[in-house]
Amino acid sequence: METGYTVADLKEIYDSGLIAKEVAKIANISSSLLLKWFRKSGYGTRSPRTQYIVNEDYFKIIDSEEKAYWMGFIWCDGYVGTRIRRGRAKESWFELSLNIFDKPHLEKLNSAVSSNYIIKEYSATSSKSKNEFKASLRIFNKKFCEVLIKEYDFVPQRTDIEKLKRKIPTSLAKHFIRGLIDANGSIVNFYDNGKNKEDVSVQLSSRSEELLQYVQDHFIEEGILNTYRKIHKSTNSECMYIIFRGLKQTNRILKYLYSDSNCYLDRKYKKYLDALKVYDRRELFFAKKLETAHTKVSI
Repeated sequence: METGYTVADLKEIYDSGLIAKEVAKIANISSSLLLKWFRKSGYGTRSPRTQYIVNEDYFKIIDSEEKAYWMGFIWCDGYVGTRIRRGRAKESWFELSLNIFDKPHLEKLNSAVSSNYIIKEYSATSSKSKNEFKASLRIFNKKFCEVLIKEYDFVPQRTDIEKLKRKIPTSLAKHFIRGLIDANGSIVNFYDNGKNKEDVSVQLSSRSEELLQYVQDHFIEEGILNTYRKIHKSTNSECMYIIFRGLKQTNRILKYLYSDSNCYLDRKYKKYLDALKVYDRRELFFAKKLETAHTKVSI
């Protein structure tokens, strides 16, 4: 029987959380035939009572720190896919894949959206590494995906943020921006040889110039920045980026985004804590310098 799917395709869909009856309906076959194919191919099956769940309306309204943060994070790294057979969309899924070291972050997202979908580990090849180990969360739920697409224009290679801006309350924007930084940004502590001092930089990359402008607009409105920074174009990709440098400026930005926060990528939060140590050392340096100056004057 011609279904347009291989048995491996159907097993992948089945493993994502759908029950046999749902997978069989997608392939336009009976569930008994589907299970027969699985057995002949040596594929195991789970109990029919095992079903996967997710809060389909989680992103319908952004009304909490957690939702704002996750929208920022998945806006950068998330993906909504659709399988099309014979000109018709058969199923949709949301996917977020991260480095294997960030698997705990996927577990946080899974918990946030009240999901029990399985986070899988796999090895992938890339231009930078032949063996890049990743973890991936796939949520096969049509309504969950429809909310992302209809409410936020969550499409591949997205750059339009008009709907996104309307959905993110100003009071929660910093959490959304922290999600962006955690997903597509960097916090770098370095030693500036020219100035002979420690320094910190914060960078954010995006395909959307409008998104980078939105971030700067918010920082200006909140008094975190005094002037706009140049938006640079990457020479080897379609991405653009902004860089914030200087201890005073980055100190304001990082404390605004991460101080008293509850949602964050653990390794980025560690970078924030490392940056605080740089600021503390710099303050101690100036305090000692001022003390020495006062001592000389009194003498």
